[in-house]
Parts: sequence; C-alpha cells; structure tokens
Amino acid sequence: MMTLSSVRPAKITTVLPGSIAEEVGFEVGDAIVSINGTKPRDLIDYNYLCADEFLELEVLDNQGNIHHVEIEKTTMII
Repeated sequence: MMTLSSVRPAKITTVLPGSIAEEVGFEVGDAIVSINGTKPRDLIDYNYLCADEFLELEVLDNQGNIHHVEIEKTTMII
C-alpha cells in the first residue's frame, strides 16, 4: 500500500540544453518535491500537475536545500 510517507520526489535525470529546466538552473539529481503545492504520487500525477500554464515548484537540490521556482508556460500560436 502506498502512503504519503512512502512517496519519493521525482529525480531529475537529464537537463536538456536550451530547456526551461536549464534556464531555471535545474541539475541532474535535483528532486521535484511538489507542483502547485501538491506532491505528485506517480507519473500520472506529475503529468496532470504539469499541464497547468503556471507552475510553482518546490525543488530539493543535491545539497539538501529547498528552492521555490515559478514557471509560466507560453502558448505558441502558429
């Protein structure tokens, strides 16, 4: 049975050059603790929470420091 205490933050395994992740300073090994105040339980939660246009992330870095990052996605109209 999954409990909130057993949920582990999503680890960042790759930061693509030119990506938003690189722009805000994410590094491999950092962990996303919460998205818009909610701790994602699994990949489904993560994808659902990341669908918002504005994201407030709580990120745990490799040194154990918590960072709060705000990201506003832009819609591209072609």
